[in-house]
Amino acid sequence: MMCSERNSESQPWLSEQDQVLVEEISQKLRRDVNCLSEKDRSAKRRALERLHKETVDRVESKELSSAIVCAICESLLLKPILRLLSDSVERCRCLAIEFVHKFLPMMTLRSLKQCLPYILPTLVSRLAMKEPVESSEELRLALVEYLCDLIKTVNEISQSSRASDDSSGAAHAHLLSAYTDDLCSVLTFTLVDPFHEVKKVSCRCVHLLAVSMPRHFQLQAESFVTPLTTCLAHQHSKVRIEGLRALCSTILHGPVKCIENSLSPLALRAFDQTPAVRLILLESIATLLQKYVDRYSFHHRLLPLLVCGLTDEVEEIRLKTKELFLQVGAQYLDENEQDMKDETDFGAREEHQNELQRSVGCCALIQRNLSKIVPPLLRDMQEWTVSTRIKSVSVLCMTLSLAGQQSTQQLPSILAGLYAAGTDENELVRQKAFECAEELGRFLAIDSLCDLVLSAVSTACGGRSKLSATVVVSPASAVSSLTILARCLHAYHVHGRSEEGVQGQLQRVVDVLSQDAVCHSEDEQHQQCLLAVVEQVLAMISTETLSRLSLNIFTLLVKVLTLSSSAPSVRERVDVLISLHASLRGMQSSPELFAHHLESVLERLKDFDSMTSSNVVAMATLSPLLQGAGTAVGLHLSLVIPLLERAVGAEVTPAARLDFFEMLAGLLERAELTFDAYQSFSGHVVHIIKTLYMPNLVWKPGRALVALRAAVMGSLLVLLHCRCVVKEHCQAIIDGILPAVFSGMDDDLPSGRLLSLRVLQRLLSLAEPDADCLHRIYPELLKRLDDSDNEIRLACANTWLVYFRCFSAEYDAVFYGAHTDTMYKGLLVHMDDQSSAIQAAILDTLKEGGRLDCAKLLRMIDEVKLRHRSTTYCDQLIGHLSIAEPTS
Repeated sequence: MMCSERNSESQPWLSEQDQVLVEEISQKLRRDVNCLSEKDRSAKRRALERLHKETVDRVESKELSSAIVCAICESLLLKPILRLLSDSVERCRCLAIEFVHKFLPMMTLRSLKQCLPYILPTLVSRLAMKEPVESSEELRLALVEYLCDLIKTVNEISQSSRASDDSSGAAHAHLLSAYTDDLCSVLTFTLVDPFHEVKKVSCRCVHLLAVSMPRHFQLQAESFVTPLTTCLAHQHSKVRIEGLRALCSTILHGPVKCIENSLSPLALRAFDQTPAVRLILLESIATLLQKYVDRYSFHHRLLPLLVCGLTDEVEEIRLKTKELFLQVGAQYLDENEQDMKDETDFGAREEHQNELQRSVGCCALIQRNLSKIVPPLLRDMQEWTVSTRIKSVSVLCMTLSLAGQQSTQQLPSILAGLYAAGTDENELVRQKAFECAEELGRFLAIDSLCDLVLSAVSTACGGRSKLSATVVVSPASAVSSLTILARCLHAYHVHGRSEEGVQGQLQRVVDVLSQDAVCHSEDEQHQQCLLAVVEQVLAMISTETLSRLSLNIFTLLVKVLTLSSSAPSVRERVDVLISLHASLRGMQSSPELFAHHLESVLERLKDFDSMTSSNVVAMATLSPLLQGAGTAVGLHLSLVIPLLERAVGAEVTPAARLDFFEMLAGLLERAELTFDAYQSFSGHVVHIIKTLYMPNLVWKPGRALVALRAAVMGSLLVLLHCRCVVKEHCQAIIDGILPAVFSGMDDDLPSGRLLSLRVLQRLLSLAEPDADCLHRIYPELLKRLDDSDNEIRLACANTWLVYFRCFSAEYDAVFYGAHTDTMYKGLLVHMDDQSSAIQAAILDTLKEGGRLDCAKLLRMIDEVKLRHRSTTYCDQLIGHLSIAEPTS
């Protein structure tokens, strides 16, 4: 009876019947409770199992109420079972954790107040140590899960209690507020636990604490940042996800140092390989932008992370980020409605703008923080990691699209960063940098862009610019700056921006491109970029402006064509642009455009005093100019010929002269359509041979000059075959040119010797030289019959045939007997050649040459006949001469 009264006093919340039942069950369980302190492992395990069966199992089977079991646990079971959490037997520790875990849902506000002073110190002793006291990671996980459920239970009970206290006007403190230090010490260790599942549950605990008791959590929040950031780098994506959620909650309810120390680890998660992690990051950033107390101070740090999501490779993430950004923008607009009233009511919105660009709040967020957002992005664009550079330039592109005209203030630094990114080794970085240029072209005034970009183009190419001090670029960024200029102009054209002064800026563009330092490049990529700018200029230019700039644009294209000999794709693109240029001028074809500008270009070339490097390139344009002008060349011979003389002068390199002579040969092959289109070329032939060809046929040492002489000889051969070249021309030049021809017949290059023989053959057939001239020739021909190349020897034999035909009937063979003796003797030796083709050619030659002195040749044949391998050719020649002798 006394015991019932004691229980009634200690447990007044129970009915008298329940108190009696509690006392009876307690008496029944005391023996098992005593067994928990024994050393026998099996006894402790069996005692725990029985206690489990007699209490929590009976609640689950509804044999006992939770209030009765709760009373039993409070008075009898909790302390000994908590002691078992430190037992040496793992199975006992496991059963003890299961027991307290199942006991948790039965607890009330009153029982929590009584039990928390025992539960939390026990958890601290088991978990809050540098080296884990609990060796089993599964049991550490069970303990942390128990802590997580404990926090949830406390929160639920506290919320219901707070609701009742609010209705009664009573004050209420959170039950865990007194244990903040204990919770912090436990979680700071479990967050860095080696077991990933423990990390996950610990992150949930931190989140629950931050949400449930923010005022008390703030005092300890900073201590969670470092362990939480280690979770962000964990190899398991689920740990990273839970870590992001917990860190976001910590930042929201912590001091300002929390966000300052967390931004860098958060930024690294923007590169996470798992889309789910990136999505949680974006949701966390959006939450901070909407709910963080001091968010305005960190807009410039948080907005780039949110914009990262707009450039994500996963469409779902991009759409979700857009939704989050619109929410952030809408809230910002509501908070600053008065400041942005004019923008809301009168701000211009264009049809091509997307939903974000039409959002006043989103654009205002970017515009008001642009000066702080851009510099870090530009620095990151120079990072050594490719992924960082790609992400940074992508974010910059999206930022510029939202900033609009506000980018003007940051334009010099932005362009400098784009020039550098345009030369990046990674193609995607370069592509994104050029997309940024298009975004600038969509919104900014063309004069502002041209002032800076044209200056950069000129400076990068080594030219001079009045504005070069405003932009710092490296020479390697010439291609980049040209591409950026082309993309900016393309954006102006595509979006139909027709501001005043555009045509004037196009004239500035053409003037800069026409600078020698800009257009005199043999680099194919540089040429392609240059042509891209010209293409955009032609697309935007008006008829009036084109008529004024036509000559400069045409000259620029011809220069690129001249320097693109090894780049077929460049030549094709130039041809397309010249055709486009001609059509814009109302012309039917490209040759018409060439003919239109030929005289003007020639007049410019005529004014060059010295052959500097830039002038050499300009002179080289003569080649494509003449090739494209067609019949118009014949109208301007008085300008063309002096320029050709300078183009093949001694101060020009052998390679350049060789190219000119090859071009000249091509034009002379169709002389009736070029030089002689108006039958006026004949009067210039002798002058051309004496001033262009003869100086370049003079022998000089060097392999390059050997090749040059061969090219000159080939071009001369083409000229001699022109129908406008007649006997009088050849007679005027033969004496002067023969030494050069003889020198060519001795040259090292076989093709040069062969061409020299053919030139001599053509001269002989046209000039009809006198005996003295013929006597100068035959010794050189005899030497060529000993050439190592059979093709040359055969050509020489054929030349002998033409040579003998040049002798007139009045030739005195007796007076010049010594010459005929030498010729016949040398030819008879070669009629015994090892090559039958040579033998046959010499036979034909002697048949023709025998008419000079048949008797002498017959005597000489008789002398050498028996020394020949075969007498066949001698017999044939004797037979021929025997028939011819009586006639002669």
